[in-house]
Amino acid sequence: MILASTAVEFVRVPFAGKVAGVPVNPTSGAVDLAFIAPDAIGEPAGGDWKAATWETDATQTPNLYYGRVLIGTGGTVLAAGTYGVWIRVTLAPEIIIRQSGQLTII
Repeated sequence: MILASTAVEFVRVPFAGKVAGVPVNPTSGAVDLAFIAPDAIGEPAGGDWKAATWETDATQTPNLYYGRVLIGTGGTVLAAGTYGVWIRVTLAPEIIIRQSGQLTII
């Protein structure tokens, strides 16, 4: 995804999971996103995580779920550059951490 540095926009990261082959609704759990330099070694550190909210697309079967963070003025402000995007979903007893692509701010 590429955003202008003047944009104020939600960055949405899809999340899907299954238990015993049945899709899971993750919205009872916490969701966080992190934006780190793609050449950073390892996963995001504690301060990298930004509290996110859930968005549900109920027009699909099964429903689609997205963790989202507002990027830009009034939200998480990122300098121009390319970032690795990560999602963390806490659904006890699991803490699911996945790399989810890249975001470029121009």
